[in-house]
Amino acid sequence: MTIFYFTATGNSLAMAKKIGGDLVSIPQVVDSDKQLYKDDVIGIIFPIYALGMPKIVKRFLNKFKLEADYLFAIGTLGNMAGAAMPNLQKHAQKNGYSFDYTNQIRMLDNYLNMFEIGDQLDKLPSKKVDEHM
Repeated sequence: MTIFYFTATGNSLAMAKKIGGDLVSIPQVVDSDKQLYKDDVIGIIFPIYALGMPKIVKRFLNKFKLEADYLFAIGTLGNMAGAAMPNLQKHAQKNGYSFDYTNQIRMLDNYLNMFEIGDQLDKLPSKKVDEHM
């Protein structure tokens, strides 16, 4: 299993580590010349920003072909998912593949301009992150 991940604050990396497999950082490969990634299972894990996918994830999806018996994607978020996962599926289909499973997992909301981290830590048990993973 190969998991491609993009993380800024560590939520998506923590999720990728918990799931396991060969972890590959999207920023480290997005500029590579490789065009195709193959494995029995491929996952993509990323934070949901402003109700959508980060630009680097879109760039990754548009650049690389992913071939797997099972393809999944998980978006981590603190508050609202918006249309991130349907848009992810559209990008994949535009490039000739589709995800077998997509989901979003609520984690710590760490957009510091808007949320007090102490309040978010208090809310963390109610998000049941491990249970949803």
